[in-house]
Amino acid sequence: MTIAVAAPVSPAELEARLRLHRLPDLGPVRYQKLLQAFGSASKAISAPASAWRSLGLPASCAEARRAEDIRDGAYHALAWLERPGQHLLMWDQPDYPALLAEISDAPPLLFVAGDPGILDKPQLAMVGSRRASR
Repeated sequence: MTIAVAAPVSPAELEARLRLHRLPDLGPVRYQKLLQAFGSASKAISAPASAWRSLGLPASCAEARRAEDIRDGAYHALAWLERPGQHLLMWDQPDYPALLAEISDAPPLLFVAGDPGILDKPQLAMVGSRRASR
């Protein structure tokens, strides 16, 4: 993914990005496609459904973008961000982890509780299952 670092986002743009993030059937690749096509999440939210369809996006995305539960989810995320120690890292901002930004389907938003600076340090993860099958 090629990322051009953007200026800090406005409150309206932040809310629009949070709404896009909550849409059904809209993963990282489609999220990026919307931002590239419209120039911003705010413009994407405001665009007609026909413009979304012309990009090959599922109808479920375009229909849900103005739904009450999508708006409510964005407002809950904004409230979460107001609490101390809560951060939102966006793929086109300078504080987004550089190595993660290199993958083609990097998550457009990272919600971080605590110090986001540790994301640039070596990490260890263990993946397992509580009820592993044979």
